[in-house]
Amino acid sequence: MITQLYNDTLKAVGVRYTVNPELGHKGVVETEEMCQKTIAKLKWLDEKRPRVVLMADPQNKDTHAVMVRALGEKIAYIDMNSAPEIHGMLKETPRGMLSTCITEVRVNKHGFFYVKKPSMDRAFTPEEIGVDWSNFQVSEPFLLPSEYFDSHDELSMVIEDELFPDLANVGVDELRMYIDHWLASVRYNQSREVQHEMLRFISFLSADPREEIRSMAVNIDHLSTKKNTSEVITEMSEVWWEDLLQSSTVNDSFSVVVDRCQNDRHQLLLLLDKVEELLRSMPGDLYNDMGDTYEFFSHLAYLAPPKRALIGVLSLFALRSLICKELNLPTTPFFGKRVEAITDVRLMPTTIGKVFEFAETQCKDHAELVTAQRIIDFLRQDYLDTRDEQVENILNICKPATNIFVDKNYGPYNGNIQEQRLQLPPPSTSISKNQLVQS
Repeated sequence: MITQLYNDTLKAVGVRYTVNPELGHKGVVETEEMCQKTIAKLKWLDEKRPRVVLMADPQNKDTHAVMVRALGEKIAYIDMNSAPEIHGMLKETPRGMLSTCITEVRVNKHGFFYVKKPSMDRAFTPEEIGVDWSNFQVSEPFLLPSEYFDSHDELSMVIEDELFPDLANVGVDELRMYIDHWLASVRYNQSREVQHEMLRFISFLSADPREEIRSMAVNIDHLSTKKNTSEVITEMSEVWWEDLLQSSTVNDSFSVVVDRCQNDRHQLLLLLDKVEELLRSMPGDLYNDMGDTYEFFSHLAYLAPPKRALIGVLSLFALRSLICKELNLPTTPFFGKRVEAITDVRLMPTTIGKVFEFAETQCKDHAELVTAQRIIDFLRQDYLDTRDEQVENILNICKPATNIFVDKNYGPYNGNIQEQRLQLPPPSTSISKNQLVQS
């Protein structure tokens, strides 16, 4: 019975990835030979039913990943929806392992199997992923189209508040129509709330006596398992995300950003510098994946941010991508440096750059150089005194109510300015522009 299946067992997935480890790499296409190897492995598991052991996998990007092992090799992973709870159990065992047995095997090229859920003396609640998303909590979509999130919220409300309480009287066709639309709305939604919502829907539908209703639970379960596969992540990164960045809604919002920055490269660089600082604070070293959309979304799925944080992260990711495109900058991480133009006096606010250029070409003696340097220092201090307000205004252009974190103690030099000063020659010597250098 399906109800018992979900209550008493754990789903083990990813057999095809353990049999064909190359499938985990971007761009690798599953071949018929790979499919046959997966089927052969599943048939062997079904026939032999070896004893299996559950163990944590500390090297996995998912901090709660639980391996399923048998006869000295990794054969699968516990579905990520159940993994946090089992991960908590493993911490309480003397060896950090739990033994169990296979209860059912589904043999096909993308097959999986079920294992009996281990029992312990006390109940365990699923562990929350221990990461801090507070810097990215926003109250509503910022830059991104709200329709994508609004659609899911509407469907969830109707299903959970209207259809489920009256399930005995709801037509099967109507319920299936809503479930199908809801499945489409969550396919690329990587929020923690959606994970939990899928588990609630599975539990509720699988308890219904009607087979046609229970089959909907199976469909949700299949998508839950499939969401983090290479196929779906590729769809998300190469189709969904690219379509979103090219949508008129996003580009219209970004045009407002450019207009607020007065179409000025220096203001856009200033904004990019702040966006970079925020993205560098993403949990799980997500910033390292900024240059590869596939890896970014693959990693983000395992971190499962709250919905409000997901909106903030995706908004900043989109904003970064569009600014880099506008300024013809690479989208790869800026490791070990700020956005380079911001750190160059010549490319700071226009007046500073003009004074520096004037000093390079027009100052003829030591006294003139001293005067120019003092002017540059005054202008730079004014810039540092006002930049926080400028950044805050720019970040609030799309949604005044957004709660994207702005650290007012932050400056482009982080209080440790790398001085770019005019090189003063001895008073008695002649001066060339080559003597005006960055120290």
